[in-house]
Amino acid sequence: TRHLRALFAEDVPFKQKIQRYLNEIVAECLSCDVSQSCLLVKILTEVGEQDADVAAKVSAYLQQWQQALETAFATAIADGEIPSAPGAQASAQFLMMAIYGLRTYAHTHPHEQQLRQLTAMLTQQLLG
Repeated sequence: TRHLRALFAEDVPFKQKIQRYLNEIVAECLSCDVSQSCLLVKILTEVGEQDADVAAKVSAYLQQWQQALETAFATAIADGEIPSAPGAQASAQFLMMAIYGLRTYAHTHPHEQQLRQLTAMLTQQLLG
């Protein structure tokens, strides 16, 4: 979340920050480097069922991620960069859900142009 906070602290329009973040995720997905891929959900669903400590740590990290996104959306709303509806929490949750889906889709459809088009559509849907 440190990288995420630094990205959202940059002095560029919020829409550009979101698109940059999604582009980074696409690059990670296309790198085929497991060390860069988000394995948190996989760990939570596969290992977390057997190890409560692991599940708690992963859940805490995901909560920190959501909080960082909520803060970024709240700042953008307060600065008048994006509309107040549906709100920072709902927007952060929607983006997280979309990123989960993007990572899954990219695993079976690793086509950069297609993924970048989808992230542009996501940004448009999310921010208008």
